[in-house]
Amino acid sequence: MLALLITVSIVMQQILSLLGDVISALGDPTLIIISCMLFLLTADTVLVNLPYTIIFAPIAYTIGVDPINFTVIFLVDDAIGFITPLYGLIFYVTSGISGIPYFQIVKHVLPYLFALIAA
Repeated sequence: MLALLITVSIVMQQILSLLGDVISALGDPTLIIISCMLFLLTADTVLVNLPYTIIFAPIAYTIGVDPINFTVIFLVDDAIGFITPLYGLIFYVTSGISGIPYFQIVKHVLPYLFALIAA
């Protein structure tokens, strides 16, 4: 089991490294930030994003993005990813802890999702 986890982590590291190279080759800082955020938004709905932070933060820094601004953008993107139905991680955790049905939680969170997207 441990060998499988190590193998998958090595493959993911190589894929993310290649992705980082492709994104940094775009050239335009605005395109780089937008592509990073779109990738993070799709990844946040399914996975926890710590490895992506480690890959994208140096890319953003090398193109001249302030680390504080990148962090704020990254955290808002994180929040959107965590509360995006159907795979939003926070819904499953909240439903499991509180016993409230999944779709009832989704119904009450949608206004916050739209506010985060607008922001």
